[in-house]
Amino acid sequence: MAHLKLVVDHRVSNVDLSSFARFLAWHPEYQRYFLAKPGAEHHSLLSFLTQQLPKGTKVVDLGTLFGASALALAHGLPSGKVITYDIRDNIPHNAETIRNVPNIEFKIQDGIKDCATYLDASLVLLDVDPHDGIQEKDFIERMTAAGFRGVVVCDDIYCNKAMEAFWHWIPIEKYDVTRFGHGSGTGIVVFDKNVVSVEVHEA
Repeated sequence: MAHLKLVVDHRVSNVDLSSFARFLAWHPEYQRYFLAKPGAEHHSLLSFLTQQLPKGTKVVDLGTLFGASALALAHGLPSGKVITYDIRDNIPHNAETIRNVPNIEFKIQDGIKDCATYLDASLVLLDVDPHDGIQEKDFIERMTAAGFRGVVVCDDIYCNKAMEAFWHWIPIEKYDVTRFGHGSGTGIVVFDKNVVSVEVHEA
C-alpha cells in the first residue's frame, strides 16, 4: 500500500451530499442529519475523506443503523467499496436505500468480530451502539494486534464519560476533528503514518 495523506480542512464545508439524499427519503429525520453541516454532523467529513482515497479502495462502516454514514462514505468513493455492518437490519426493502447503491455491501453481523476480513481497508468508521467505550477499546486493541495500517474514524467521542475516557485512552496518534465532524465528537486514529497519515488544518 503506497503512502496516502488525508487532509482535513475548510473544504469539508463544500461537500454537497444532496445527490444521495434520496436514499434516505424514507427516513426524513435522518435525511436531515445526513444533509446537516460539518460541526453538527459528520457526513460531509466522511465524504471528504473518501474523496481523497484511490480508486478501488475498501472502506468499512461499523454501525449501519439507517445507512447515513455508509451513504456518505460511498458518495466520496464511487469507484471503491463500502462494507457496512450492523447486528440488526433497520433498512426497509420497499424504498430507495443503501441497498440501491452499487458500491455498498450491507452485512448483518458483528463487524468488530469480523475485523480480520478487512485489515486491507484504508479507512474504518467506528460508530457502534451502545457507546460504552468498552467495545470501542476492544476494537482498537484488536486492530492494533492484527497489524491494521489504515485510519479509524471514531464517532461520538464526547457523547458520554465512557466515550471521553476511551478517546483519552487511545495510545496511538489521533486527531480531534469535531469542528469538521459531529457535534458529539469525532476523532481520527492513525495506526501507521507511513501508510496513511492525517493532516488537520484548523484555519
